[in-house]
Amino acid sequence: MDVLGNNADAPTTPAGENFDLNMPTGSVPPYNLYPVPAFFRTTHPEIPADSIDVPTGNWGHFYDSNTGELALGMVFKSKDHLKASVQDFSVRHARREYRVVESNPKLWKVCCKWDVETGCNWMLRGIFKSNMRLFKITRYAGPHTCLMNEVSVDHGNLGKSMIATHLMGMVREDPTFAIKNVRQTIKDKFGFEIPYHKAWQALKAAREQIYGTWESSVQKLPRYMSALQKWNPGTVVEWYHLDTDRPGLHMLNYVFWAFRPCIQGFRYCRNVISVDGTHLYTRYKHKLLVAVTLDANNQVLPLAFALVDEETLASWTWFLQMLARHFLPNEDDRVCLISDRHPGLINAINYVPAFKFPRGASILSTACMFELQQQIQERSVERSLLEGWFRVECP
Repeated sequence: MDVLGNNADAPTTPAGENFDLNMPTGSVPPYNLYPVPAFFRTTHPEIPADSIDVPTGNWGHFYDSNTGELALGMVFKSKDHLKASVQDFSVRHARREYRVVESNPKLWKVCCKWDVETGCNWMLRGIFKSNMRLFKITRYAGPHTCLMNEVSVDHGNLGKSMIATHLMGMVREDPTFAIKNVRQTIKDKFGFEIPYHKAWQALKAAREQIYGTWESSVQKLPRYMSALQKWNPGTVVEWYHLDTDRPGLHMLNYVFWAFRPCIQGFRYCRNVISVDGTHLYTRYKHKLLVAVTLDANNQVLPLAFALVDEETLASWTWFLQMLARHFLPNEDDRVCLISDRHPGLINAINYVPAFKFPRGASILSTACMFELQQQIQERSVERSLLEGWFRVECP
């Protein structure tokens, strides 16, 4: 058998290297994994919506978000809590805006946004007290003397982080929570109409707090696959990664997985595999390749999945190779492949003997024929001619 790596027409990796089908990719992920936990969390810990209050203690002077009162001598467990408390006071209670005058790890000083225009003397300074290990308000001048109508329809201090904190529960209950609902929720709760871009950023921040970022999700993938293999014995996971210029650091390119019951169940199903690819609507343009079959009861049995960068000759070749390795290991295995005849897939069949004639056959799916029929109908083709053609092609 010719090695594809020596063939000028062989598929190549995104890096331009020849794709060698005879070289096993291995099932061990190229990452240093932590021990698999007793359970695998897919979400981040919840951040309570009202987390700015500091519980009472020996110091006895803390901010209460219900009353919204700031005073000299109040203490806060961190600078972030001090900032959140002033933000809560300004948005919910005073309904005024402030600006930051000075900020460093041990000091935070703010004053009224309109101090120059209106002469408002409101100001606050918080300093970190090393003996207390807390932030303390050491200077405070209030209340505001500027007019409330100085605040525009949107509050300048109502930032995406504060909005995201109040959206956590709603986004967790409904991950498809719409931006228009975000704007209405904030209007009902605070009385301000936030612009579209701020609502979008806040909703994105809330989702990332709950489900993680796209980057963190990819970083969790090796650990997640390891957990699948541990708690679903016999699960097959195959990796194909790209090397980087940093030793020991690899870049994920493809990952394939199939569960043992699906692999074993295929022996008792029809020798037919249907494959297709679909978009993953994320920040990065990944594709999900899927292979399924039908059992004797005409029920769909999912066989395998793969995460790839694009539907290309290289990715389809690798996916078909993995299917052949785990579902068609014997030379006398026969299979009929149903697909939408994607160009990359059709060309990939020529590089995988298990799917190439005479061992394999490739046909256009009936679903695709129906879709083709609908497209022809939209172009006003004579119906009688169309029905006759369709009966011939799809009896």
